[in-house]
Amino acid sequence: MIAVETTTDGVPDDNRLNQLGGGLTLGYGISRSWTIWAGYGEIIAKNDNSEGRMIRLRLIYAF
Repeated sequence: MIAVETTTDGVPDDNRLNQLGGGLTLGYGISRSWTIWAGYGEIIAKNDNSEGRMIRLRLIYAF
């Protein structure tokens, strides 16, 4: 878990967040030069009511 808390003038603001995220990424080689990756991630464990999901697509060209 990564804990994040802001401060004002060095004084903690008492707004600490503990969240754990995870995901899965799959890739496919279209040709020798082109690859595509698709990934999904979300918050798995948290200490508040925050929600987060992510979809990521990546097209890669190597020469």
